[in-house]
Amino acid sequence: MEDDRNHQVAQGDVFEDVDNHGNDCYRVIIQFTGRMFGSFSQWVIFDFGTYPVLVRKLSVEVGSQDVLNVVKSLHQKYLFDRWTSQNCKIVRQPEPSNPTDDQLLQKYKAPDASECLITQDIIIAELNCNNYIHKMHKLLELEELTRHKIISSFNICTTVQIQNNISESAGSFYARPGELFMRVPLSDNLTEDTNAGQLILTSVKKIWFAPLNQGRKRVFEANILDSSNYGFDGRGKEYIYLCVPPVCVQALGLEAGSNVEVEIQFQMNRLHFCRMHFAIDCLQNIDIVFPYTKNVNPSFKQDTALTHVSSKFLNEDQMKVVQHIVAERVGYSPPFIMYGPFGTGKTETLAQATMMLIKESKSARILICAQSNSAADRYIVKYLDKFLKERKLEDKMRRVYFKERRVNTVKLEVQKYCAMTERKDAFSPPFREDIMQHSIVITTVETSLELLHLNLRGYFTHIFVDEAAQVLECAIIMPLSLATEKTCQVRYFTSSMATKAFTHAYPGLILLLTSA
Repeated sequence: MEDDRNHQVAQGDVFEDVDNHGNDCYRVIIQFTGRMFGSFSQWVIFDFGTYPVLVRKLSVEVGSQDVLNVVKSLHQKYLFDRWTSQNCKIVRQPEPSNPTDDQLLQKYKAPDASECLITQDIIIAELNCNNYIHKMHKLLELEELTRHKIISSFNICTTVQIQNNISESAGSFYARPGELFMRVPLSDNLTEDTNAGQLILTSVKKIWFAPLNQGRKRVFEANILDSSNYGFDGRGKEYIYLCVPPVCVQALGLEAGSNVEVEIQFQMNRLHFCRMHFAIDCLQNIDIVFPYTKNVNPSFKQDTALTHVSSKFLNEDQMKVVQHIVAERVGYSPPFIMYGPFGTGKTETLAQATMMLIKESKSARILICAQSNSAADRYIVKYLDKFLKERKLEDKMRRVYFKERRVNTVKLEVQKYCAMTERKDAFSPPFREDIMQHSIVITTVETSLELLHLNLRGYFTHIFVDEAAQVLECAIIMPLSLATEKTCQVRYFTSSMATKAFTHAYPGLILLLTSA
């Protein structure tokens, strides 16, 4: 029978049986009939009247033998030893956290088994407007699982040294009360020359470890020493230093000067992937990534002042780009893509378009996103700071940093556009009322997601994404999720390879800029 939510429900006594040893059991026979090729899955829930309930996911692949062989081989490829919260208990040190980040980590779980993730639909089905959100979630999970597997090459069973102090050429210091240090020898040199080394250096801040003599039922978490805990980079070429928290020290009875045999697994910071999952779910207009090309109308109103803009800094082709950006368009206009080699004036073009919009339109609200902080700051230092000073409009621009960024690493001419604490020693997180008081907002692609949490979708009239080819497509969706059908969106690339990934979505809308 079905419940009020169209779930198939059966009473448990229907499945009561006796096993070969005469014990009571439940025997559920599953039957499946497929009339088409594809991947099919269904959740079965066993509810015994109390929580928690038992859950099992059933999956069936229906297809040609060749395709099924490929799926099977990929299942084997992604089989590797990995601890998760599903197969062991993780003992963590309580740490201050961001509630928003905690919610994302809770909502978007780490991919577990490759059998559930890798299906023929993921391999065969083309990305289209109907399956985009579902398939991008699956591709992100596959990318995350791939990175975990690469990082796992540094996982090791070894003997570690427990210390209460560190004395290296970079400095000497003692552990805080209750904490100890763990010196871990590595199985390979830790450098950026390998994929695994690069991922560990950029994406790993924690490790999980378990004493070899205590099995794997309980796994402990420790932080790699860095600027956020001891002001010391604990990542050497042949070893790393870990900060073992008091809860682990006490549970394992660790003492300074002892050696312990442990198994260690490096843990990638998943937050970046969770943010991309969230951005995909916030993508309300699929035509942002799959425009309705038959409805494209590139014309614009001829009687507006913005139609006749000019600039002594730009050539004819660049002015066509600016005209497309600043003019009020008529009818449907999809995202605009601009690409070309280094030095062809793409950043200059977007900067000039920004300045023209501010001069000619009081209602313009512009979001500029770059792949890196240095690229974002360049818009201020090279172009907008001088422009706003001359017109006494410095209060119209806001530079948004993530709050952990150290103030002393930011140039003074950029700091004045930032929201900071009263002591001016840290950046303040953005809030809605402050952002809405500014006509220009500049940030990185990933930090733009903070604006989505502030319910600012539709606030910006123009969204510019700088060097979009250097980030994953799902990351570009972070700022684009703030757009509506009325938002002008511009992305530019320096790599012709990047255009291939988008040509299916934006035919005829790619403009090659000539030399500036």
